[in-house]
Amino acid sequence: MRLPPILAAAALVAVAQPAAYAQATLTLDQALEIAQRNSLSVAVSEAKLAQSETQISQTYAGLYPQLSLTTSALSYRQIDAGASAGLGMGGLGGLGGLGGLGGLGGLGGLSGVGGLGGFGAGSTFNMIQTQLSVSQVLFDGFQTANALKIADASVKMNRVDIANQRRKASYDAANAYVQVLRAEGLREVSLRAVEQAQSHVAAAQVRERAGTGTRFDVLQAESQLANVQGQLRSTTNGVEIARLNLANVLGEPVGNRPLSPSLNLASVGFGLEDDLGPAIANRPELQTLQLKRRMDEATVDLNRTANMPKAQAQAQYSQQGLGTGRTFMVLGALQWNLIDWGKADAKVRSSEQDLRQTDLNIENARRQLSMDIQNALLSRQDARDRLRIAQKGLQVSQESYRMAQVRYNAGVGTGYEVIDAQTMLVQAQNTYVQANNDLQAAEVRVAQALGVDLRTATRPGL
Repeated sequence: MRLPPILAAAALVAVAQPAAYAQATLTLDQALEIAQRNSLSVAVSEAKLAQSETQISQTYAGLYPQLSLTTSALSYRQIDAGASAGLGMGGLGGLGGLGGLGGLGGLGGLSGVGGLGGFGAGSTFNMIQTQLSVSQVLFDGFQTANALKIADASVKMNRVDIANQRRKASYDAANAYVQVLRAEGLREVSLRAVEQAQSHVAAAQVRERAGTGTRFDVLQAESQLANVQGQLRSTTNGVEIARLNLANVLGEPVGNRPLSPSLNLASVGFGLEDDLGPAIANRPELQTLQLKRRMDEATVDLNRTANMPKAQAQAQYSQQGLGTGRTFMVLGALQWNLIDWGKADAKVRSSEQDLRQTDLNIENARRQLSMDIQNALLSRQDARDRLRIAQKGLQVSQESYRMAQVRYNAGVGTGYEVIDAQTMLVQAQNTYVQANNDLQAAEVRVAQALGVDLRTATRPGL
């Protein structure tokens, strides 16, 4: 019997793709690598890491001497004699008093400018002053040390987040990969069911022509064929949707590229009887919270030392013009904020509250992660049990269908028996496909619950 157009279309892959995709098999390990490479979440985490590493460099820069160079120019033009006299009384002449400061910044050399009042109209005075200074923080109340602790914890948090995002990309890709295999397995069951239904229709028609069968038997067989054809259309749509989802997770098209039915996914050797402590400690959620606690501790210390005295030394050299009026100055400064009306204490209390809240979050995370790991292990055990039951049910259904066909061909069985046996066989095959892929998905979930890098759990070539 010739396949209707709808079945011919259903047997094909969703859309036509380049020949390279149709020939190259995509393995799970390749899918994991592609997903990590194209993950936008990984790219964002890497950008955050670069930013936090820059923050450490900026913090370290505050420990080194700071060198600055300043050059200023003054141009004075006399407009009329009256302005000159006024300037001599209260203008630039007042700068001469700065000479008593011991030549600070070389400004003492301006004491003679007070005589500019004697300039005639149209006279001009120009001056260039250059100043070079070096400053060094001697003691900052441990502010920089605590800031470095915070920045270092931030860098480590971002590194943990990068590893976590890579693992998450692998988990998502593995789950999408398993879903495609599940959908294709169900479609294969539907294809075999269509072939079996077509064979039964042909046999019923032969018996009708021979007078050993009835028209009702043919109609029953054709009705069964129509049912499995509808199932084939549905499962084909499922394949298309699963492949689109895989392409979205991988960040590149998949087309009709075949997938390797063998996942080569190693079963993580961990059970409910094992100590959950190391597994919980391996979870990135807990590692992030522990690093957050380090940042909170450093923030508490930072706020506690906010009002400690701070000392700084500075050396300064200045000259006017091309080398006249040269001065050199060395000074030390001590700053101690004695009263801030409780502002620093309030910051300390606030940061201590943050620290206590982080401790509670860590304890809550331990409980939640413990439950998550146990649920994953129980789900894997349940999937193993269901697969064994599905295998047994499939064997029974296959034998029942074989016997029903033998009885029907011998003329002692009815078409209804064959249809009923085929229906049970399709259900058993679907159950087996579901259980097999559920076990693979459960292995992925166990690896995720234990914080295991899924790429190390694959065994290429086995």
